[in-house]
Amino acid sequence: VDLREWSTIRPSGRGNYGPALDLAEKVLKLKGSNCALSLLFISDGRPSDRGKFGARVGALAQLYRRRLTICCIGMAQDEDFSVLNDMVTEAQNYGAVASFHKPLLDTQSLSNIMTSFATSLTLSKTELTHSGSGANKVVKDVLPERKGAPDDECVTDEWKVYGNHGQDQYVRRIWSWSYVKNNFVHLKDSRCIHCYEECVTTFSVSCGRKMGLSCPHCQSCMLCMDCMETSDHVQSKACYRSLKDARIGQMVYIDLPSFSVALKTPIFEEGAERIVHKFRFLDERGNFVGRKMVAKESRFVEEEGSYQQRMDYHREFMRTQALASEFAKKFNAALDSLVSHFDEEYHSWLQKMPRITFLEPFVIEVIDGGEEFNRLVEPMLEGTYEKFNNNMGYVKGQSKSVAGPRNDLGLEAIEEEDEDGDDAEEEEDMFHANEHEPITCLYQDVDDRHFPQAFSHYSYVMSKKQLMVVDLQGVVEDAAEGGKRYVLTDPVVHKRRKRRINKLRNWTFGRTDRGERGMSAFFHTHKCSDVCKLLGLQEQITSEAE
Repeated sequence: VDLREWSTIRPSGRGNYGPALDLAEKVLKLKGSNCALSLLFISDGRPSDRGKFGARVGALAQLYRRRLTICCIGMAQDEDFSVLNDMVTEAQNYGAVASFHKPLLDTQSLSNIMTSFATSLTLSKTELTHSGSGANKVVKDVLPERKGAPDDECVTDEWKVYGNHGQDQYVRRIWSWSYVKNNFVHLKDSRCIHCYEECVTTFSVSCGRKMGLSCPHCQSCMLCMDCMETSDHVQSKACYRSLKDARIGQMVYIDLPSFSVALKTPIFEEGAERIVHKFRFLDERGNFVGRKMVAKESRFVEEEGSYQQRMDYHREFMRTQALASEFAKKFNAALDSLVSHFDEEYHSWLQKMPRITFLEPFVIEVIDGGEEFNRLVEPMLEGTYEKFNNNMGYVKGQSKSVAGPRNDLGLEAIEEEDEDGDDAEEEEDMFHANEHEPITCLYQDVDDRHFPQAFSHYSYVMSKKQLMVVDLQGVVEDAAEGGKRYVLTDPVVHKRRKRRINKLRNWTFGRTDRGERGMSAFFHTHKCSDVCKLLGLQEQITSEAE
């Protein structure tokens, strides 16, 4: 007996889609910008009420972005769920966490969906809570760009320009990072120190820049020909300061397209900690020049306090990425050195193995309406963005979960060891001086997908088990010799709390550093491939990292 009578009975009367969205809009307006909300829609087909539900969900997502989680479940096999799919698509277009599911009509299938939904809500709540105090964090009130929107070919009203001629909006200075100094260093400015006009030392009618010369004393500051005669810079305090900065490596030269830039106000992407804007350099005519860039800043209002707080926020990112880059150089050098262990017939095979690189970010400091702001800028990665592993044991393409007791998110606080303990090592060199010999095997499992995991393992061994680089994410590009190259950004560094090397005492890597627990989580899911064996890396007992 078909009690449901699917073929003859259809929904009638007012449905609940519209009232549910009315209530969601009301709740979000009451709670404000530190609220996270999850919406669950369970339907057996097309709704009986009418409305532009996709557009309404898109408007909610535009305001609340990843703080909004929407789960739509279609509880029938042959019904029209186009409205639910449209709602999910519009939510995703503006950065909300949204999904559509069509489960089997059994309790286990539905239970799995509800568990995933609950985890997403818990994650949103965790992102909005201070790990130490438990207080709510306030998200910046910014609008997102619609996903898939075409790139602008020129500056529009959505872009904020920091030009050389602006009185209220201009670039003050640009900072890079010195791995050796473990600190910021500022870039040599190509603009005249008086009029802020871009200068060139070789005349070109087409470039639109003034002719200029470096200061004859400090050789670090530019003077345009118009300001040269009246300038009192030579041998001034500023001149001697620039001379000193250049000599001690506090001022460096990096070839940038210009010191005139533009930032798109609607955000391009949003993560748990940062929001991302599109960013471009401008030539003297205000046109985009150079490659596409992105500018990153904190997602939260609280971390936009004083100038020093903003610089400290970028400091850990710059230090982490610079250290990861140093490990990558050593990893690539280790791969290059393998030719000395193999016959010549294998050299081409070795040269085609993937190498790993990290983007080199810098911090641009701007004046905007009389106030200083700084944003971290790096090249935009083109291609399919992927996460290859994370900071708590996830491995791309591997379903095995992290073993051992922990909460669902692995975000418990880690107790810091006493910095004055007796277990600190005295040696300052954090890297092993010698590479390991390859482990003899058939090398039948040297697959490109194993290189990110091997790199994380390598960073642990080469740092004498003091550090580990994880959360590897980015794109895979074609490289020379027919090989591939992993171009990565936003890594995480785990630092051992026990038996520390003295050099690392004051090196911090942010809240994503899980210490020994993160290292242990990595080895719970890591199975050494032949790539590890090529690099002479041994299987690790999990307790060694704990």
